[in-house]
Amino acid sequence: MAYDLGDAYQSPPERGLVEGKDMAFRMALVVAGLMCPVCAIGQVHYTYLWHLEQPIYWPGPDSTGNRYQRAYESIMAKASGALHPMDNLTEIFGKDDRVAAYQFRPKESLWTLLGYPEAGVQVSYSGGLIENVVSLAEAQQLGYSAGWNAGFKEARASKTSNGAPRMDIVMFPFHHPLLPLTDDRVVRMELALYKAIYPEAWGPGAPSRGLFPPEMAFSERLIPALVEAGIEWVVVSNAHISRACKNYPWVPGSGGDNIPPPNRADVQNPSQSKWNRISIDRGVSPANAYPFSYRPHRARFVAPGTGQATTIIVVPAAQAESWKDGYSCYGLDAADEYASSSEP
Repeated sequence: MAYDLGDAYQSPPERGLVEGKDMAFRMALVVAGLMCPVCAIGQVHYTYLWHLEQPIYWPGPDSTGNRYQRAYESIMAKASGALHPMDNLTEIFGKDDRVAAYQFRPKESLWTLLGYPEAGVQVSYSGGLIENVVSLAEAQQLGYSAGWNAGFKEARASKTSNGAPRMDIVMFPFHHPLLPLTDDRVVRMELALYKAIYPEAWGPGAPSRGLFPPEMAFSERLIPALVEAGIEWVVVSNAHISRACKNYPWVPGSGGDNIPPPNRADVQNPSQSKWNRISIDRGVSPANAYPFSYRPHRARFVAPGTGQATTIIVVPAAQAESWKDGYSCYGLDAADEYASSSEP
């Protein structure tokens, strides 16, 4: 799970928001590094990021009047006839797969990789979900217990052969805001809130230096605030990196991109010679530059007033492959198809 940055391209991803689908357990394949130059067929290094999120469903105060309602308070408010969210929170949080995913299933899944010394995963777990699960665990409701986070702490304390955490619980803006639509004060506060709850939820030690932005929505404008908060790398859809290439093979309609062509102002990345196009069950077949859009890059923001440049590492998420993995099996050998055409 080493991050081999390769060349430090000055190639910011395309601006804009990434379309996403709310899922209890969403996965992103993050291509973290590439190739062994001594191998006849290169090695492709990649990792998993499992995204877990549930919002605060009702902004009204709880019975103390000191904070908003969490899941259990909202369930009790509904039972008493008080104001409550229309969503059926008992059904949402009581589903067996969510009860498992929010407590112990990630560690169990990670443990299946222990035969691979360097293997590890990333997890993003929103602040709203932490608060909701804590409320249910304190009340011992719907299958949640006081030890809900024990598996995460154990997995985070476990080390790979490189000395890295087997499970890196990455930073996440506490309330799931779409960061490009907020100002810098909101970005700083959301990250500060998550840092404050991090040791209580995930145990001692420094928090992750990586960030999974909600819906993978990213803008270069965010870079100074992220760097100020101690973030060194951020996950961005490789579709943005690809669409910023000068020769992006845009295809209209459902058999291709099914979105408008790239904004010409964002086309700043060099032309690429290799592309793959993967069809997914949303009726689209996005194209991605290979290996360019699967390699880490550096995105740069230049302050218009001062000309000062700030950079951050962009770790690409293989978005089309991630979509396939979310609904089918994508094993450790699935990325081997890329190895033969990888650049050393």
